[in-house]
Amino acid sequence: MNHIRQINLLIKRILCRPAMIVVLLVIPAVLIAVSFLPARKQSTEIVSGVYIESSDEHTDAFLSYLTSTSTGFTFRHYESLKDMKDDVASGRIDSAYMVPDGFSESMIHSDGKRHIIVYTTDGSSFQSVSEESVYAALLYAYAADMSVCMLQDRYLANVPYDETQVSEYISDRFKGYIENEDIFTIESGLTGKYTASTDIAPNNFPVEILVYITLFVCSLLGLQNYLRDLDCGAYSILSSRKKAGFCVKNIAAGIIPAAIISFISLIIYSGTNGCLNVLLHIAAVSVISLAAALIFRVIFRRYKIFTIALPFIIICTLLLSLLSMLSQM
Repeated sequence: MNHIRQINLLIKRILCRPAMIVVLLVIPAVLIAVSFLPARKQSTEIVSGVYIESSDEHTDAFLSYLTSTSTGFTFRHYESLKDMKDDVASGRIDSAYMVPDGFSESMIHSDGKRHIIVYTTDGSSFQSVSEESVYAALLYAYAADMSVCMLQDRYLANVPYDETQVSEYISDRFKGYIENEDIFTIESGLTGKYTASTDIAPNNFPVEILVYITLFVCSLLGLQNYLRDLDCGAYSILSSRKKAGFCVKNIAAGIIPAAIISFISLIIYSGTNGCLNVLLHIAAVSVISLAAALIFRVIFRRYKIFTIALPFIIICTLLLSLLSMLSQM
């Protein structure tokens, strides 16, 4: 009980220091400020360009599918090939597709004479997946007539038939296939934009680092109190063992209020679900801070020397914490 009374008196004494009050208010003040910040969201449109050198009914259907169907990407139609290539090079769009003159005829007859040219840069991120949308649009615009052409060449050359009726029949079949989301999942109902939430919350705001620093600084303030009393002769009649005991008690008197405020602030801020984990975490950091302060007691034996070194210790701690945060990004 005597030890508890001594720690209680030391806590009351250290709480009279303005520096201690300021440090203790850091965590609740920062967390309150963060909780009132508006949520920040980043909306990014994934854009690909499309340039058609010569338009016809098939390229019109191809372009209409790309620009009006939700495929997960936005396709921008360009009237100038140069402008489109410039936008790719400057990074304003992710990639671009150029449909050359005569492509429709080549596509329908499958002669391989014309190809869609794809423009990308080293910074293109979504070109490989946006191509799926282009393939879907090609299937929509050309598949029916390609099938009719193949049927003509292989089976219908000497058989009377209504080309329009056959084309419409096949086209309807392909549209039913494409529009069936259970079969062709490229139509995912996306808008062409993705929104990445960057709300400031306990999982991405460095609350843990803030707690580490606060507990460590409070342990140093407790050590500073002990060294001041030691230099004033308050412990001169005590044995070395009892002096060490008061050193630990002073450091603990600095850590305990910080640990309590940290625990309460984190529970209010992040909820009570991880209450036990938060408690264990703070206890572990408190023990580490106590051990670190004892090491500094061995290094700095005088109050004035330690007081001069204290700002540098805190600055180094902040820099190391900052480097730790940057390394995890």
